[in-house]
Amino acid sequence: MIKLYHKNLSFGRIKRQIIEGNFNGGTLSSDGGMLLLKQVDKHLGLSKAVSDILPDKRDQNKINHLHIYLISQRFYALCCGYEDISDHNDLRKDFLLQTAVGQPDKDLGSSSTFSRLESDLQLGDVKALNEVLFNCFINQYKEEPAEIILDFDASDIPTYGDQELTEYHGYYGSYCYLPLYVYCADDIVACHLRNSRIDGAKHAAATIRNKLLKVAAVINKNTRRIRISFASNYPYKEIFTQAVEKLVPG
Repeated sequence: MIKLYHKNLSFGRIKRQIIEGNFNGGTLSSDGGMLLLKQVDKHLGLSKAVSDILPDKRDQNKINHLHIYLISQRFYALCCGYEDISDHNDLRKDFLLQTAVGQPDKDLGSSSTFSRLESDLQLGDVKALNEVLFNCFINQYKEEPAEIILDFDASDIPTYGDQELTEYHGYYGSYCYLPLYVYCADDIVACHLRNSRIDGAKHAAATIRNKLLKVAAVINKNTRRIRISFASNYPYKEIFTQAVEKLVPG
């Protein structure tokens, strides 16, 4: 008989508790990747960056959950496929998520907590979140790349029920949103959530002005080219004309 032995996986400590993973049975979870997400988040500083730029308008004398713990809880759940805030009524008692967030001894935020938190966000907060996304993209480069290709594309996000601003899109054959994404290889540089009754290329010129200048300002010493890529149906001549008109003084 062949016996397989696996070393315990160490995930560090929370206060005096040692966090390890093994394959010996006991209480099991299909979301063990949350502990790896925690390590990635710690390396990137993503939860902290978002917590720093989003205002916490709660009365600090009456709160049960620190702002950064709520941000981490939402992030890790989203990464594991729990998109709806109603999922957190059960997830808040999930020991693995509690451990990943750093609160293994207490219930986490409920769906009503997240409803209040997210309903309080304004347009300026959404723009600030895009800046965090952009900074993560820039900070990954230890050296300036020789070339950057920014890929613009729109894609559908199906909606269900009576969601705000949801509209029917004939091409996708469903009710959806139609966000504009900007990628650089596998990295998301920007994401603009939009209703679906809109030209897929809309906002592309404004995004070029905004993101291209920032990329050029941060990465410009050794980067010889910054290329822009569009889907074939995008009116690229019109987009670049609009972008240049705004960049060049009249």
